[in-house]
Amino acid sequence: MDHSVKEIIKHKDLGRRLEISGKDEIENLGRNINNLLEDIERMKKGSLAWQLTM
Repeated sequence: MDHSVKEIIKHKDLGRRLEISGKDEIENLGRNINNLLEDIERMKKGSLAWQLTM
């Protein structure tokens, strides 16, 4: 997971998601990171759409 997160940061690829498996705290952390990435991506798209209307 550490490598995947570093790759997302390095490439600024908000569309990428972590592969999740298991049923523990690490799996829960991965899901939370994916949810955070999704929220950031959605906010970024919303901001871009707003800027295009100006």
